[in-house]
This record gives sequence, structure tokens and C-alpha cells, in this order.
Amino acid sequence: MAASRAGTSANIAQSAATAPSGQMSEEQFQHTLRVLDQLPEDLKTADPKSTPNYEQRLTEAINQIEGAQAGGATTYVNWVSCGAALAGVVVQYGVPVAKVVKWLKDGYKIFGGIKGLITAIRSGAAAAEIGEDAVSVLEGILGVDGVVSACS
Repeated sequence: MAASRAGTSANIAQSAATAPSGQMSEEQFQHTLRVLDQLPEDLKTADPKSTPNYEQRLTEAINQIEGAQAGGATTYVNWVSCGAALAGVVVQYGVPVAKVVKWLKDGYKIFGGIKGLITAIRSGAAAAEIGEDAVSVLEGILGVDGVVSACS
């Protein structure tokens, strides 16, 4: 079972290599969404601005999920950096993870996938549908090199 999980992470890394530079692939998106969905409810609903040690706690929780999914095997995905990068974006914008997950799911559904969502963000269409705050946060997760490179 651990081998299949490690294989999944390797597949994510391979697909990231074929995704346009600086842009999250479909597989990375689904993986990121699964990880954020698995976070403990108290972290998902906490206010990053007022929760003590929030960034550290969020990073540790993401790393724990990523480590379990990797099954302890060495993978091409640097999940420790990925956790820190995701937590950094959440804390930077001060938005609860639950809201970020909702925006990711809504944007994905409205625009028919990750490519459509990224195109809508770049064209400005996403702001009209999901709001400026959502677009700012999603840009940080989907297109900023820090998160994409840390999670690939």
C-alpha cells in the first residue's frame, strides 16, 4: 500500500514537470485539495490572524498528512517544503483553510478544471464569479512559483 502511495506522489511530480512553468498541474491541484480537506477541523476553521502558532501548526499538520501519504518512502515531491509553502500562503492572506478549500472547489467547478480556473484568474473572469479575495488567495496557491515549485 505504501508503494502505491509513493507512486502517486511520483506521478504528481512527473505531471508537474509537464505542466506549464509556474502553473499547478491537474494532479497537483487534486493532491493539494485532498491534503487541505484532510486537515483537522480546528485548523481548517481557525482564524490565522488570531490563532497562536497557526502557521507552524498548519505546516506540521500538512507535513504529517503528506508524510503518511508518502508511506515513509522517498518521493520526488518535497512535501516538507510544500506544507510550509501552503501554510505561508494561507497565513499571508489570513483566510481560514475551510474558506480556501471552498474557493478551490467552487472555482474548479465553475471553470471546468484547473486550466479553466487559471485562465479565468488571468483574464479577470474569476474575480466576477468568486470575488477578488478568492482570486488573490487562489493566485497564491495555483500560480505563485513558491507553492508550485515547493509542491513539485
